[in-house]
Amino acid sequence: MKSQLSLNELAQKLTDQKSLKKDYVVESSNLRFYSNGSNQLHLQEIDQVFDVNDVALNQITTKVGLSKKYTDKMLDGHKSLLMDNINYWFTNTPKSQMIRTLDGTARAVLSDKYKRVDNDMIAEKVLPILIDKEYDIKSCAITDTKMYIKASLPSLQREVNKGDVVESGVIISNSEVGHGAVNVSPFIHRLVCLNGMVMNDSKLQSRHLTSSQATIDGVYEVLSDEAKELDSQALLAKVRDVVASTSDEMRFEEQVKMMTDASQIKIKRPKKVIELLENKFDLTKNEGESILENLINRDDKQPMSNLWSVVNSITALGNTMDDYDRGTKMQEIGGRLLTMPELVAA
Repeated sequence: MKSQLSLNELAQKLTDQKSLKKDYVVESSNLRFYSNGSNQLHLQEIDQVFDVNDVALNQITTKVGLSKKYTDKMLDGHKSLLMDNINYWFTNTPKSQMIRTLDGTARAVLSDKYKRVDNDMIAEKVLPILIDKEYDIKSCAITDTKMYIKASLPSLQREVNKGDVVESGVIISNSEVGHGAVNVSPFIHRLVCLNGMVMNDSKLQSRHLTSSQATIDGVYEVLSDEAKELDSQALLAKVRDVVASTSDEMRFEEQVKMMTDASQIKIKRPKKVIELLENKFDLTKNEGESILENLINRDDKQPMSNLWSVVNSITALGNTMDDYDRGTKMQEIGGRLLTMPELVAA
């Protein structure tokens, strides 16, 4: 994936971002949205204006009940109507919202129940464990929606078939902007092509929601880092323990057996299978065509396609994508397909 970071680059980006983050809790009746050229959010009580990125805009329009299709239509030449819609519902259905900002940009508009577990907190807990256990960091990224750390363990390798070696690994992901739970899942690194695959076997998922509503005395309150730290310690301890236990040899053996079994499931009509995958996993036509091309030009030297070669054709596409989020999604789809042999046998 072309937007990935080295470990040093990840550490530097986390350090840079930490000092640029600021969060507010505010009644929506004290917010005003503007779309004159760029999209902006005015926090009236403190008289600050923030640019609004696509993630935050989508959250705002969802909160006030505007469909994506209608929003896109208003953005295309009818921005005053979009402002009227959003500001009307901000005023007439007031709710406490958490506004997460980064370097002058509103990057998320969330419930005030949202539990902040920031990327630097996760990285500080898991990276020392990965390094101590001698994992190789294969790929890292921070996108508008998530942080990813993907690592594999060179000391835990097996052959799927002769010459096709895979390594056991782990993927840790987190979203600071409401796009997913803190997640720790098994990750498979295939040496022959350097593809990665996320196994459909999450060891930990923790939603960013508190059990009770936050107490806010005033209209605005900047949430303290101290409160955030205290609220997240139990979760971080759990993440640390789960990551420490991921090098489970017995589980890895079971995963490799699934891959070997998949290589024995022949596919007679590859094009039909790709069409099924497009519908099942909401793939675009271009993505389906790229997967089919990868399948035709595969490197397994076998006369007939099989489930394992389809899985690798999907993860190979993910490996070449510019969009890191979408590329990781392909790695997840590959892992899910491995557990669904009935889909390709249809």
